Amino acid sequence: MNQSITITGNYNQTVHYFICQNNLPLIQDLWIQSHEPIEYTNVKVIVQSEPEFFQPWTTYLPKLEPQTPTHIQQIPLNLSTEFLSGLDRRMVGTITVLVMVQGQLKAKQVFPVTLLAYQEWGGMSVIPESITCFVLPAHETVTMLTEQAKQILKQWGGTGFYGYQSHQPSDVYYQMAAIYQVLQAKEFEYQTPQANFEQAGQMVQPPDKVLEKQLGNCFDLTLLYAGCLEALGLHPIIIWMQNHVFIGCWVRDMCFSSAVQDDYQLLRSKVGTDIYLIETTVCVTGDENYTFEEAVELGSRNLDAQKRFRYIVDVFQSRQLGIQPLPFRKQTPSGYVLEWSDQSNYSLQTQEVLDAFYGELEHIDRLATWSEQLLSQKVQGQFICLQEDSNHIPLEVQDCNRLATQLLSKTALHLISQQDNTTSVKKSPKPLVVLLGQDQMQQQLFLTHQTLLRTLEQTGSSNLVLTLGFLRWSEQKQSTLYTAPLLFFPVKLVRKQMQNCYQIRFYAEKPIANTVLEALLMQRFRLDISIYREQLFAQKKFDVNRYLEQIGQMIVKKRHWSVEGKAMLHFMPIDRLILWNDLQEQKNLMVDYPLLQNLISGKQIKSMEELPIEEKPLYSPTMMLPLPADQIQRNAIFQATQGNSFVINALAGTEKIKTITNIIANLMYHGKTVLYISPNLESLEKMQSQLTTAHLNLFALSYYGDRANQATMLFQLQKIIEFKQHSGDDFLVEFNNPSLLEQQWQELSVDYYKKQWFGFSLYEVLVELEHYRGAKEVISFTEQQIADLTMGRYSQWRSLIRQLTTAGRDCGGVCDHPLREFRIYETHVDLQKNLSAQLKQYLQNFTRFKIAFGNLSNALGIADIEDMAQIRGIVTLCELLGEVQPIPAKLLTAKDTLVIAPIISELCKKGKDRDFLETEILKVFEERVFRFDEKSAYQQWEKAQASWAVVKWVRKHKVWKLVREYALDPDHFRKDDVFLQLSALVEYRTIQELIQNKKLEEYFGSYWNQGRPDWDEIQDVYQQALEVRQSVEGIYLDDHHKKQMLEHLSPLLQQGSNVFRTMVQAFRAMEQSQTQLGMLTGIDLGIFSQAGQTLLQIQQMAERWSTHLEQLNRWIAYCACRKQLVEYDLLQVLEVYEKGFPDDELLQAFHWGFFSACKDFIEKQYPQAFLLKGEQFIQQIEQLKQLQKQFEGYSRQQIVLKLSTGISAIPEFSQLQQDLEESKASRETFIQYAAYLQRLWPCMLMTPVSAVQSLAVEYPKFDCVILDDANQLEITKGINMLMRAKQAIVIGDCIQTTKWENTSAVEDCNIKQKPEYSVLEECMSISIPQYQLSVGCCLQQEDIMAFSNQYYYQNALLTFPAFEKEKMSINYLFLKGYYDGNGKNTVEARTIVREIVNLLKQPEEQPISIGVVTVTEEQRDWILQLLNENFQKDAMLELADKRLLKPISVDSLDSLRPNEFDYVFFSVVYGTDQMGREALYFGTLSKKDGWKKLNLALAKARRAWKIVSILHPKQILLFRYHARGVADLKALLEFCQAHQNEIPPYVAPIQVNAAIEIVADRIKQLGYSVKTNVGLHRQRVDIAIMHPEKTDCYLLGILLDNQDFETMQSAADGMLLKASILERLGWKLHFLWMIDWWNDSQAELEKIKQWIALALEEETQPKPYQKAVTAIRRWDEWEEMKEEPEEFDQSLSSKEMIAEAVKLVSKSAPLPKRKPALYRQPLRPAYRQGNRIQQPERLIEVEDVEIQPTKKEKQTIHQTDIKEIISQLATGKTGKKVTTTSKKQSSDQKSKNKKIKAVAYQAYQQPSTVTGADAFCNPEYNEALLQQIEEIIKLEAPISQTLLNKRLLSSWKITRSGARLTRRLEELYQMRFWNQTQEDTNAFYWRSPTEAGSFALVRTAQNTKDRREWNDISQIEIRNAIDYLIISKKMIEEEEIIKEACKLFGYARPNEQHKAQIEQVIKQQIKEKHWKRSRKKIEIID
Repeated sequence: MNQSITITGNYNQTVHYFICQNNLPLIQDLWIQSHEPIEYTNVKVIVQSEPEFFQPWTTYLPKLEPQTPTHIQQIPLNLSTEFLSGLDRRMVGTITVLVMVQGQLKAKQVFPVTLLAYQEWGGMSVIPESITCFVLPAHETVTMLTEQAKQILKQWGGTGFYGYQSHQPSDVYYQMAAIYQVLQAKEFEYQTPQANFEQAGQMVQPPDKVLEKQLGNCFDLTLLYAGCLEALGLHPIIIWMQNHVFIGCWVRDMCFSSAVQDDYQLLRSKVGTDIYLIETTVCVTGDENYTFEEAVELGSRNLDAQKRFRYIVDVFQSRQLGIQPLPFRKQTPSGYVLEWSDQSNYSLQTQEVLDAFYGELEHIDRLATWSEQLLSQKVQGQFICLQEDSNHIPLEVQDCNRLATQLLSKTALHLISQQDNTTSVKKSPKPLVVLLGQDQMQQQLFLTHQTLLRTLEQTGSSNLVLTLGFLRWSEQKQSTLYTAPLLFFPVKLVRKQMQNCYQIRFYAEKPIANTVLEALLMQRFRLDISIYREQLFAQKKFDVNRYLEQIGQMIVKKRHWSVEGKAMLHFMPIDRLILWNDLQEQKNLMVDYPLLQNLISGKQIKSMEELPIEEKPLYSPTMMLPLPADQIQRNAIFQATQGNSFVINALAGTEKIKTITNIIANLMYHGKTVLYISPNLESLEKMQSQLTTAHLNLFALSYYGDRANQATMLFQLQKIIEFKQHSGDDFLVEFNNPSLLEQQWQELSVDYYKKQWFGFSLYEVLVELEHYRGAKEVISFTEQQIADLTMGRYSQWRSLIRQLTTAGRDCGGVCDHPLREFRIYETHVDLQKNLSAQLKQYLQNFTRFKIAFGNLSNALGIADIEDMAQIRGIVTLCELLGEVQPIPAKLLTAKDTLVIAPIISELCKKGKDRDFLETEILKVFEERVFRFDEKSAYQQWEKAQASWAVVKWVRKHKVWKLVREYALDPDHFRKDDVFLQLSALVEYRTIQELIQNKKLEEYFGSYWNQGRPDWDEIQDVYQQALEVRQSVEGIYLDDHHKKQMLEHLSPLLQQGSNVFRTMVQAFRAMEQSQTQLGMLTGIDLGIFSQAGQTLLQIQQMAERWSTHLEQLNRWIAYCACRKQLVEYDLLQVLEVYEKGFPDDELLQAFHWGFFSACKDFIEKQYPQAFLLKGEQFIQQIEQLKQLQKQFEGYSRQQIVLKLSTGISAIPEFSQLQQDLEESKASRETFIQYAAYLQRLWPCMLMTPVSAVQSLAVEYPKFDCVILDDANQLEITKGINMLMRAKQAIVIGDCIQTTKWENTSAVEDCNIKQKPEYSVLEECMSISIPQYQLSVGCCLQQEDIMAFSNQYYYQNALLTFPAFEKEKMSINYLFLKGYYDGNGKNTVEARTIVREIVNLLKQPEEQPISIGVVTVTEEQRDWILQLLNENFQKDAMLELADKRLLKPISVDSLDSLRPNEFDYVFFSVVYGTDQMGREALYFGTLSKKDGWKKLNLALAKARRAWKIVSILHPKQILLFRYHARGVADLKALLEFCQAHQNEIPPYVAPIQVNAAIEIVADRIKQLGYSVKTNVGLHRQRVDIAIMHPEKTDCYLLGILLDNQDFETMQSAADGMLLKASILERLGWKLHFLWMIDWWNDSQAELEKIKQWIALALEEETQPKPYQKAVTAIRRWDEWEEMKEEPEEFDQSLSSKEMIAEAVKLVSKSAPLPKRKPALYRQPLRPAYRQGNRIQQPERLIEVEDVEIQPTKKEKQTIHQTDIKEIISQLATGKTGKKVTTTSKKQSSDQKSKNKKIKAVAYQAYQQPSTVTGADAFCNPEYNEALLQQIEEIIKLEAPISQTLLNKRLLSSWKITRSGARLTRRLEELYQMRFWNQTQEDTNAFYWRSPTEAGSFALVRTAQNTKDRREWNDISQIEIRNAIDYLIISKKMIEEEEIIKEACKLFGYARPNEQHKAQIEQVIKQQIKEKHWKRSRKKIEIID
């Protein structure tokens, strides 16, 4: 199945009941990735199983982006406990993951799993510690066995204490033996286990079954034994060997540091002392009955087979991880039933020694709990039961008073060994003897010193003490003696690296007495030694001897007790003791602070609402901000000013220090006091540095570490005095009101950036138009459509069009789709079936109609007619013809038929009149009357009528007589009727003549009936004929077809109308099928009769439908989309698309049409918006920059002015100064001058320890306490700080944790001890409001945080790209090697040390820092030891270490703190050992919060983070581990491996700005290489132009404006902040505004070209003020300068001028904070690149410039030189002439200008006064050797390094050179900067940097002694020799050149090497057009 979506994940391949019992995740995570180019929405993910051992789980993803994996974590599957607990055998199952998109299945992945039986252990393939779930201490069988063991113990005379209550290993031994005896008495028979059961697993018999069957193997008996031991309160361990397992037990209350250990050496070292091993199988019945002692001996022997050792499982640690015993399962008729017992009380929980002394404390509140945790029993145990170990350094003490006096004098005491006692005393006036050998002392002091540096840096207190005096004591009726220290002298251990020795110095105000011991002796033994301590501290003379004697006298009656006057150097948790004492004092003065009370009670904060992120003004007179701040920071500052307490969640890498500085500054400005607390010295140093930057350092007292003394206070007090003396200058900076600027910005941006009601601003519209420029303009929108738009209508339209094109593509196209006429919007089950049947019926009816029509068309003579419109007309005609009578042919065919209608109508009327007259006439007359001449008679009658009376009568009578002859009844024919009858006859005659004259008989045929037709019939026939003719005319036939049809119609009509009826019936049947088909398909029925549609086409269309019905469902989906477009008024889109418009262009055409209409509409509404220019915004931005700087300066000055006013007027000022000068700084000093100190220093920077040591409870409360690094500060140490202020601001990273833990592989166990949470965790637990800082800019390489940002911070951390080209700064170095065991890995350690040495030897332009992080402490100590060895072997490494910004730091994960380093190495340590066994334990990473430590380790690096490991990620099988830290390590290794040579994909989605790609494409057309969206987060460089020559960096970055610039505040945050950070990272930026690009893109391109040219020009310019760099490299060199130069600008003071210079220099080379090295480190010339001399555009003579001059060189810098330098700096001039060489001046011109001279070669032959290899390697002769090298170079340059080495060694009479001398020579060359070029494999040394370009000599050999080796001759000199020959001979043949050149250098005959090299030079010179070849001769080009 080819899936477009892939599914991967990590899951447990073996499923057992304990997984759901212990809440272990079955599926750790899932990764779903789409490989389609489209984005899926509403994605449904279903997880189900077969068989159903968990309920199906469903989740919905809002979207699935293309090519971007979606990570699903923490899948809460509800496992079926009933199903899993009922399994009696192993089963195979599956987990199926389905991905559904809009109801369709897109992906399916099946994961196989193994379902274990309830009583089955899965072996090592499952989590190894899961075996402890089968250790059942509360089982009724185990309870019975332990009761029997207790009875045996009573018989043996036991104490009645079980577990570790007696603290006697012997008691534990007896308990183990008693259980052994009980088990042995059961007489078990041995049962052989299955082979390799530790790998494959085995069925486990519960205790009752083992006892019932009396069968057992090593596996069952070990678990039973372990359950019994645990039931007694002991800590059993299970040891796994190959094909074997046995039991062990701790004899002391201890445990391993993790549940699983695979360190063989660690176990071996504990056996016999801390652990007893028992072979469990010997308790079964056999030939021999082994005693318990023999079983223990056999258990120890098992370890002899190291190859068979697998791992250890510590049962107690497994319980701590939450792995509980399985419930009891019983069989019932209805199935298995689980019975739960109180598993929490199965172990006898115990306390340590102090439980007997103090009893159980009542935990009234959390404060009491924290107090207990601060001075826990484990900590107190170190004060009363000190156990000496190898880390303790014993000291020789001859007189305690003398040693105490020396310490209290705070003088340095040198530590020497016993072996060097006699010699060292002479060298050191105050030695202190260490009772160790020299090597052991050096190693131990080295490790102690490293630990001291680490703890001091991490906690602010060293905890290193010199303990003087010890009490040996014991409990009543016990013989065990304990050792308790008496007096602690906090000391510092200083390493003198050059002398390789150590010193200690006391630094506290006074020693510390052991008050814990005092309380113990008082409460347990009623011995009060505190009175002696008070006397000791009250006396002026510190008499330690007397103190010890007094204690000794008090305990004299105690048996075996004694006081010893010994001394020891070791670490003690005195910081906890100090904090605990302070906490007890604070309890009595508890104040009602809301936050404090909520923390103590644990109640949620309800009064404080969630702090909103509001729009705060950029600049407000009430908010003083000396440093820049974004919107979130301004909100936090405002809330701090309001007195609210809150949390600042400062993610890794964020600039939290700046935020804190602004908060402190603003609080001090408002008259509030601030206490800044951090346990991290580096954070304190950064805070001090930021306050210095803000000019507020004078008003912040730094009192921590080395600064926590009177000297610090006195120094800062003097600084304040100096400030007051020199603060007469007026504060000239005046802050301008920014409201006008904000109003101007609003006026500019309102029409441009403001979103319109339909969701787009003009800016966005222009961007979209640029993006879709070039799209076809085929879709348009009306103005009314735009006016009617709503906010979401555009998105709906876009989505609908995407769905339309998607559906269209799925159909295979719309325009030519076989079902394109269908309009079906819904489907049902039988639709396709019904449609198929209907189509079949339709085709049958169509065929019948086609046949009928064929017959008719043949009869009508129109067989070629096919058009359906014509056919439909014919059908209509047939309907007519089927109902008419026969029509004469003439009437149908005559041309005048249509025009005689009036005649026919009139004729029929007349005919009817005629017939009426005839009928009336025949009623009076005979028929023969119609032959009578009625007209003549009528005329006579008319004439008679006009005659006179007689005549009239006569004439009428005559006529009467004529007419009467024709009458039927002559007798009754009256004379009066004559006129009427004659008139009727005349009218009849007239009509008859008219009818006869029309000749219509030929038209009507038989219907005419010889003139006597049925006139109605005539009229009907004519009307029918007329209708037929009109119907024929309406068929749109041509005249020919019409004529034929009319001619054939009449005969057909004569035959009858059946043919027409048949035709009509067939058509109606077909038409009915069409109607039914239309009802099913929704087709338009008009398609069947439209013009141009033929019968064949209709048939083909129907057949097409019928044969493609399988595509019906996809076409229905398209129709549904089409319907939506119609509903959403997008008919214009449909019309275009269904005409065949391409799918991939439709959306573009839509966008162009839509945004064009929007632009026109906005332009009509806001015509002024198109008149804007980017320059207007740039001017505003520049004003904003100036305003920001102005406001920062204004803020600083206002704060300083307010804080400094009236300080010296306080009367205590002079007294405080006097007390400090007399070294009287103490807690009393702080209390005495409290009010004044708060005026002097309203802000104090301290560590928790220094705060409680200096600030007594009586000291006035601060207004605000700021707890920085609160995630590192335990609440037990931070609660004291919260009590010192009513407002608290807690700052830290909730993802990181660095709480101190016992980092050894073995831990002491205090069962009741609760975990210590950090201050940050406690505050967040009570829902204190918080802000989150997400801007991170301290990282030079943001890919270092890419993993953490994605895995831990959900991309909330904003990072910025570095200026260097994209490359991975996080690397994975996979090594081939083995894990040594015992927490050490030599391969990784040596690799890391080698990398560090390479870094130290590598010359750096800037000082760097190096850190190392290891998973284990043992690896940390091993790396430190290897580093120390390298430093001792190579003195240059010590010097190189001096150059570092800070000492090399080597930390383990447990002791890790968030200090940052440039380079960080991470050692995984664990892996496969030499036996091939894979690691099952990963130290700290296997612990609960190990993943947080891993995150912290990642956050330590700034430039590079390298993980060194012998472990491949494939070797980490996650189903074996339940710790997230191990899973994250695997993910990290995979991440590094996948992106070894490339930057990882975007870790954060961004909103694509189409304008970026548009501008980038246009820049590419200019010929530049361009990258877009450079960076891994949202804060990216829009367009980066690559450097044309340097492939490792960018040349220019381009930032485009965006929609967020609507407000000035957002523009300030989005542009100023982003630009400032990017510029700090090295970017050169150019801003581009889309309004300018729209108006004139070509002009903007020209600007970009100018910026590129300017950036290139800046690179070619020399770095200015090189000589000033030397003069002012260090600030303290010029602090004492009193005179000011006369030449420079008087508006700047000398210090300001120097500060500006320092800033200028530090931009390219930050100043190191450490003191300069003792050797010189010259500045590299700007024109130097690598080891080759380039040909730059300009060269500057700077060979006399050095960054760090030595002391002698400093003395040579006169004040006149300083004036000159400063003057040049002020005027912008350089004092050194610049030698400029234009690029146009080619090397051939130089060659022509050079005059080549041939001179004799002179070799250096001056011997050294000191000779020999030993002297040569002695560092004392460094200067002499360096001077000698300079002399050799001066004489013989250019000289190869090989020849230089030979000359130097020869001078010292050294004939052979080995590895030692080679290293020595390398050291010498690294001590100075030498001008050199590289030619192939040899380096050549020159006198100056420019000599290589101007060298014009050929040094000839006079004899063979002067001849140099050919490789020792520079190619430049060979070229000069050829030039010399050509110039002297004008033209010369090539072969002669070779011979003559070799002769010049002393070679009579050239060999192949000579020829090849000379030919290469000639070829190169000809190629560069310096020479030319004329025939066979060479000449110089003129």
